[in-house]
Amino acid sequence: MTTIWNTHSEGLFWHVCEERLGYDIQKISESQAPSPDYEIHADGIRIVAEVKELSDNAKSCEIQNALEEPGHIHIDTVDFEFTGALDRVLRKQERQLAAESRSGTPTLGVIYVGRFLGPTEYQIRHQLRRGAVSIPSAISAIMLMKHSGIMAEETPTPLYLIFCNPNATVIWPVDIFPEIFA
Repeated sequence: MTTIWNTHSEGLFWHVCEERLGYDIQKISESQAPSPDYEIHADGIRIVAEVKELSDNAKSCEIQNALEEPGHIHIDTVDFEFTGALDRVLRKQERQLAAESRSGTPTLGVIYVGRFLGPTEYQIRHQLRRGAVSIPSAISAIMLMKHSGIMAEETPTPLYLIFCNPNATVIWPVDIFPEIFA
């Protein structure tokens, strides 16, 4: 069966669920109301997931190109901690997952960093580990996927970390999505 994903990160997430872990995963049809991207059935538990990919947008590409010009300096507001970018992603995921969380379904916010400017996977991992940002209560856990370009060819399955949210409305089922991270 050929599946077409909207983003590279969705393809990687699908691969983790179906190929690596053997979970049943289905794309949720888009509707007018905010809703998750995927429904996963794992060990008899229904989970929903919202996948967000941080990629270079037009502005960041423009800045990157300008910085390559000799003598060019770019001045803008600097978020040295990069908490603003992560906070915005978490708020978007919260909107997509809130209804399912209220109904008692465990929710997963998937984050994939595929960009050159802005927060890196390392910085986001550091933010989540030290609690620099607050994970909204509608998100049971965060899956942070390692950038596929960094992984060796011998590792076809994307590596990831799971960050459980102790303040979640629905507590994350711990044995689901065992961490695979190098």
